[in-house]
Amino acid sequence: MRQLLCLCLALCLALSLTAAGAEEASAWKGIRGLDWGASKEDIVALEGENYAETASMDEALGLTGLLYTEGISVSRFDHAYLAYVLGEQGLFLAGYSIDFEDAAGDYDYLVDALTSLYGPAAPEKEAEFVGLMRGFSSGTPARITCWQADRTGILLTVDDYTIEILYIGLDYFPELPGPEGSQPDTTGL
Repeated sequence: MRQLLCLCLALCLALSLTAAGAEEASAWKGIRGLDWGASKEDIVALEGENYAETASMDEALGLTGLLYTEGISVSRFDHAYLAYVLGEQGLFLAGYSIDFEDAAGDYDYLVDALTSLYGPAAPEKEAEFVGLMRGFSSGTPARITCWQADRTGILLTVDDYTIEILYIGLDYFPELPGPEGSQPDTTGL
C-alpha cells in the first residue's frame, strides 16, 4: 500500500511538472505566431508578398520595416494596418494601427481584450515602454495602457487619429544611436 501511495504521489508530481513546463513553453505565442528574432523570410511566409517596405526606416541603422495594409483584422476591427520592424537580430517590434469610430469605447474594449490575454496592466512599465517607442509610434497618445508578457512589452495607445497596439521584443530591442540616448525619427510605419 505504501509503495502504491508513493507511486501515485510521484506520478502526480511528474504530471504537475509537465503541465507547468507546458504552460511556460506556451507563455509567449508570438505576434501572429512569430517569435522575436524571426527573419523577413519568416514574416513573408506567414503574411505573404503583399507588403510595402517602409522608406522611413533609416538604412544607416540597418532596420527593415514591412507594412501590410490589406486583409488585416484585429479582434472586432476589420480594417487595420500591421507593421513589422527588423534589425540585425531579426524581428524586434511589431504593431497594429487601427482606425476607430469611437475612441473611448474602442480603446476600453481593447483594454479589456488585452487584459484577458495578458493579465492585469503594468502601469509601472509605461515610462520604459513609451521611452523605447519614441520615434517608432505616431502622434502623441491621449491614453496609454501597458502589459508585460514573458519577453514582450505590449503598449496600447490612442491619439486623435488611431489606436495602436505595439509589441516590443524586450530581449531583441536594439539600442539605437542618437544624441543623449534619444532615438532617431523612424515614424511612418
